[in-house]
Amino acid sequence: MRVHELAKELGLKSHELLDRIKSAGLDVKVNPLASLDPATVDRIRSLIQSGSGREARGPSATAGAAAPSRPAAGG
Repeated sequence: MRVHELAKELGLKSHELLDRIKSAGLDVKVNPLASLDPATVDRIRSLIQSGSGREARGPSATAGAAAPSRPAAGG
């Protein structure tokens, strides 16, 4: 599997996934076309699912709250 494929599966952009991989200390080429072995893919999935749950909720909640506020303020 390639980095860009895994990023798409996880709902991330390639560079975001590569940043998270680097910060986790995994030895992966910094290239969206780099191949990942199955063991590394499993590790990355675990990392993203355990760590990104909090990160994903923060921006989504903020964006979701901001959108309804604008029409309400104007109306």
